[in-house]
Amino acid sequence: MKKFLSFFVLLSGGYILAASQNLPPMEKVASFPSFRVEYQKSKLIQLPALPEKNGKVAALKIRLFAYQKSCGGCNFNALLEISDKQIGRFTTAMTERCIGGRMAFYELPGWGDQKFKTFLNGNLALMFAPDQDRADKMSKDGFGGTFLFDISDLVRGVDGNTLKITNIRAYQENAYLVVSSVEIGYVDKKYLPAAEVSVPVRPVVSGERSIDGITLRWGKLGGFSVQGVGTPEVMVETALGMTDKSVSDLIVSDEGNKNSAVKISVTPSPDNGFSMTALYPGLKIDRKVQIAGGLVKWDEKWTNTGKEIIGVPFRYRFFLRDENARMWMTGRRDADCFRAANASNPTYFLESSQKDNSGIGILCESDWIRLLSWWKISGGIAEIYTQSLALAPGKSLQFTISLTPEAEKGYWGFINGVRKRWKLNDFCVPRPIFWAYARANGDTPEEIYRNSLAHLGPVYVSTWPWLRTTADRELIQGNRWPRLKPGQKRTPGPLPDLDVEKMLQFEHRRISQQALKQEIEDIRKAAPDVKVMQWMHPSMTYVYKPMVEQWVHSEDLIRTADGKPFSDTNYDLLILKESLMKQGWGLCYFLPSAGSGFLQTLLEAMCDSMDNIGSEGIYSDEFSWTYNTRGYSRYDYRNWDGFSADLDENGKVVRLKSDNGYTTESAQLQMANTAIHRGKMFLGNGAASLLSVNQLPIARFIEGGYADMGEGHLNRVPLILGNFGDHTSCKGLMSAVRKCTENGSVYSPIHDNLILKGSDNFVCKLYPITVSEIGPGYVIGKERVHLSRSGSFVWPGKKARVRYFRYNADGELIDRDPPVEESDGTITVEVPENGLVIAEIEQ
Repeated sequence: MKKFLSFFVLLSGGYILAASQNLPPMEKVASFPSFRVEYQKSKLIQLPALPEKNGKVAALKIRLFAYQKSCGGCNFNALLEISDKQIGRFTTAMTERCIGGRMAFYELPGWGDQKFKTFLNGNLALMFAPDQDRADKMSKDGFGGTFLFDISDLVRGVDGNTLKITNIRAYQENAYLVVSSVEIGYVDKKYLPAAEVSVPVRPVVSGERSIDGITLRWGKLGGFSVQGVGTPEVMVETALGMTDKSVSDLIVSDEGNKNSAVKISVTPSPDNGFSMTALYPGLKIDRKVQIAGGLVKWDEKWTNTGKEIIGVPFRYRFFLRDENARMWMTGRRDADCFRAANASNPTYFLESSQKDNSGIGILCESDWIRLLSWWKISGGIAEIYTQSLALAPGKSLQFTISLTPEAEKGYWGFINGVRKRWKLNDFCVPRPIFWAYARANGDTPEEIYRNSLAHLGPVYVSTWPWLRTTADRELIQGNRWPRLKPGQKRTPGPLPDLDVEKMLQFEHRRISQQALKQEIEDIRKAAPDVKVMQWMHPSMTYVYKPMVEQWVHSEDLIRTADGKPFSDTNYDLLILKESLMKQGWGLCYFLPSAGSGFLQTLLEAMCDSMDNIGSEGIYSDEFSWTYNTRGYSRYDYRNWDGFSADLDENGKVVRLKSDNGYTTESAQLQMANTAIHRGKMFLGNGAASLLSVNQLPIARFIEGGYADMGEGHLNRVPLILGNFGDHTSCKGLMSAVRKCTENGSVYSPIHDNLILKGSDNFVCKLYPITVSEIGPGYVIGKERVHLSRSGSFVWPGKKARVRYFRYNADGELIDRDPPVEESDGTITVEVPENGLVIAEIEQ
């Protein structure tokens, strides 16, 4: 039985506040009316997508109480979950989840200064009250039953979210909850508690090397600093602990409060840097830092010297000497920012607050530091840390981080240097890839396809059916699943007549693919310049959940911490709807690990699509397995990858797991190469998280409606899917294209085909593009440049004839016959107000 907290509440006029007083304003996206949640029941609400907004956090405002005829204390009566993740007191960044005047504790009239917890192990304390107003007045702050939560670490930016409210009251008569209102939206970060500026002051240290304009300094206590000519000096220090309150052990100093439990030995290298060894109880760090190739290369090795598996929650801290940095994370400037994961563009740029565009770029070079690292900017300090690393006895983790001074071009100079060094500037996206397309009117299929696509010129169109899954969904939704014959053994669950064996022969999939083959043939006749690609999802699979353990490839099911097959309530609701879920249908996620039967099924389906059905390439959803959070299908608890683990608040290992961003490397390479070796296009959703995948000659996009565009800056061509903005007019599309260009990225269209007119439209003219440089308001390619701001640009870098396509804010081509000019290697362009200029080399 749950522990019950009951007490007499004295109401004093001095303590009664309106429930809305002191709460910050919220930019409301959606609201829901009142409802009841009965004893031991749950209420599930579908919420909209909440993409990231610079300077704001996604927020949930909810008013609720535990019904009782009279006011009578409180208890932990409810459990709240956003998209299957429990709402607790703290965010993933370990900041208070409650926003504004609403406290993380109750203070109650008649109880002096005593504080009562709002949360206990994720369970929410609610007042016992007859109505909402009296529930609010039962705490001193006037918010007894009103909560405003920061949920930015829990929500998705695309495809929607869910809110689940579960009644966990102890039994009594009428033991229901009343939810008076639910609102979802955004709150400005200025209403969150400002992080205390805590940049340490460090002395001059004894160790120093200067080579090629870069100065590396180090102290006897293991920390170091880097400075370039004309740049600020960045300090690098190390702590071990689960929170940002953990004290740094390896600091930029020769003496000070040295942690006696850590034995540090620093040795200068004879030429270009230093080496260091730090011994913790049961743990060893081997560090080598050297100047080489125009940057500082920092090699790190953590080794478990003990006899048990241990958690290793290291924290690297970066800050500037004698000034507060302007912080850039993943290509976005933000004073306070957090990401539980940041493998796609694992960079900081610490810019001087005294000199624009001068700073130090920091890059995680190795796969495992990309996968394991968490990122946080707070109080003038940038951290790269982990809360998910464990090492077995005698085992080590090795990785490399680089630091690059950039004196003049800021983040953009730094990231272009990384692109060049990683050899990312030699892949061409030859034509726009429309993700789906709108159908025009027509009397015949050929006429429909001609009216829909022929006017665009050379384009790709990616379309359904999704490989494997669309046919399954149509079978289920159409109630056409195969039935058992009388006398056959019945199937467990809500559908006893379901013939599972026959369904798993997948004859319906073959029929679906033949329909696509006919569509492709019709499109080729109607619009010969159009190439069709097919969609696929490399994990999501429809299953009959009562028989999931007998499903084909069940050995490859991703498992949660409790051993159950992973599924996602939001996608079940979004795709299947509640009625089909009640029949037992659902979506589960399978892992295409190296050598698995599930991977072989995916590869065979891809080959069939390109070899037999006639598709000219494959689009793959979820093609990185890593996001800026660590939920969804990121981890599999069947096996241990040797590093990934859940740690408790003290850094102790709770359970071991494997990172699907790592275990799918072979699958990602094989899937992409299945298309590459056929000379066909492969388009992946998401940015690469592994260096081997970064090197693939494939196209990838970031969903513009979901993530920071900077996440794609290390894609070969930084495509942004156009699932954001206004798609009802060319003016709306122009605004979206400009936004991409302003963020150094390339717009990748969705179903915009009927809005665009002619092959010289401002979307199709973005291609072909082989990117060589990106910046704020421009993308420079081998064949063309995209410009949303005026200026002079070094392009094409040689004498050439250049044709200028100028578009106004409405997306109209200004010149019927676009002018051609001779260039000596540079161009000077005046961009129309809120318009765009695309300049291409005249062939």
